[in-house]
Amino acid sequence: MKKSVNKNEKIDVLEILYNPKVRLTKIEGDRTSIRPKPDEELAFHNDWNYEIISNEKDEISIETKCKVFFDNDVYFKIAFVFLLTYDCDKEVPNSEIEACIEDVLQPCANHASMMIAILTDKMMGSPLVLPPTINLKK
Repeated sequence: MKKSVNKNEKIDVLEILYNPKVRLTKIEGDRTSIRPKPDEELAFHNDWNYEIISNEKDEISIETKCKVFFDNDVYFKIAFVFLLTYDCDKEVPNSEIEACIEDVLQPCANHASMMIAILTDKMMGSPLVLPPTINLKK
């Protein structure tokens, strides 16, 4: 039976959500012919956004989108869409999920990091191994 949360009670979302399931629903990638100019400093971007698409009594589903690229589309650009679902025993308000969304989305970042290394190895001949970080696009 689902327990409800008192609106004044502070909850630890990560204690309530369990059994994360990450499903890759879309991937796009391009190796570009663009190379940096000599002495050009490049910034790497890892932009994430999300939408809570379902918050049911026993499961929460979040669609996450991640784009990884360098300035000026140097080397490559890759985009992922994941469907992340968690099981839960209690009602969890969307506001509580959003308050710790980076931690909630971490399983997707772990998968994206691994896939970026594999794809860049196959695209460029050497893997780009990145930490699984989330930079939410505001």
